[in-house]
Amino acid sequence: MLVMANPLGAKGVAAEAAIARLCLEGLPALELFERAAVPLRRAVPYNAGCWKTVDPRTLLYTSFGIEDGRTGTLAAARWRFIDNELLEPDYGKYHELARRRIPVSTLHRDTHGEPGRSARYRYLHRSLGFGAELRGVFRAGGTSWGHIAVIRGENQPDFSDQEVAFVARIAAHLGYGLREALLRETAAAMPQRAPGVIVLGQDGSVRSITDQARFWLEQFAPDRGTGLELPVVVHAVANRALAARPGRAAGFWPVAHRPRRPLARRRHGPGRCRGHNRPGRSRRTGAAAAGTALPDPARARGRPAARPRRHQ
Repeated sequence: MLVMANPLGAKGVAAEAAIARLCLEGLPALELFERAAVPLRRAVPYNAGCWKTVDPRTLLYTSFGIEDGRTGTLAAARWRFIDNELLEPDYGKYHELARRRIPVSTLHRDTHGEPGRSARYRYLHRSLGFGAELRGVFRAGGTSWGHIAVIRGENQPDFSDQEVAFVARIAAHLGYGLREALLRETAAAMPQRAPGVIVLGQDGSVRSITDQARFWLEQFAPDRGTGLELPVVVHAVANRALAARPGRAAGFWPVAHRPRRPLARRRHGPGRCRGHNRPGRSRRTGAAAAGTALPDPARARGRPAARPRRHQ
C-alpha cells in the first residue's frame, strides 16, 4: 500500500489528524467549520476566511461562516463578495473548481501570476487590505458539499504548492464530514408544511414576511459572522433568480422545498423549485425549509429534481 507523505510535514500530520477526527464526531456543519478552522490556521496561516455549505444539486450556499478576527471586515463586504460570485465573471469560481480533478487553487495560480486580472482582487481584496487567496471545494462521493476561501494580507506571500496540496488532502475529510452532517439534518427534518413568503427590497432588506416564513426561518441553522438579517441561502436564491434574467426588473419568487424523505433515500436531488416572473415587483423568496433552492425563470410545476452533480 502506498502512503503519501503529508506535504507540510509534522505540523501537517497533526493538523490533518485533528480535522479528520472532527469529521467523524457527527458535528453540525457550522460547528465543524468553526472547530476545523483552528488546526487549519496553524498549518496554513491566513488572515480571514469564509466557509460555506452548499446544496449539492444547485451549488447555492445554504449556510455561511465568516472568520475575520471579529473585525467585521469581511462581514461588511459580504454583498460585494456574493455579487462577485453569483453575478460577475471572474477567476477561480467555485462551480469551476468543483469540476477539477484537484478542487483547490489560488488566485495567483489561476491568473498565471497576475492577480490584478481578477475583478475580485482589484475591487475587493485591494480595498480591504487583502492579497493572496486560496479557494477549495469539499467533495464526497463525487458531489460538492461545501466551499472555503482563505485570504492573506496584501503584503504576505502567496499560498505555496505544499499548502495547496495540504488543503486538497483535508478537503476530502471535510467533504465526508459535511455530507454526513447535512444528511443527518435532512433526515431529522420536520414534516412538510405550507410555504412562507418573504418580500425583499433591492438592497436585500425585508419588506414583508408571512408568519409561515418566520416558522421556516427558525429551522435554519444560524449563520456565523455574516451580519445578515436572513440566512444567506435566502439571499443566494434571490440573487440567482435575478441573475437568471439579466436586465429584467426584479420579480422572481423562487420556492425552495426540503425533501419529504431523507436525502439518502431519494433517487433525485435534495429539493425542487418553481418560480414566476412578475416584472415590476419586489424580489419574492418563498422558503419551505432550509437546505435547497433552484430558481427557474420559467413556470414549473411538480418537476422532479435533477440528480446531484458528480465529478470525475
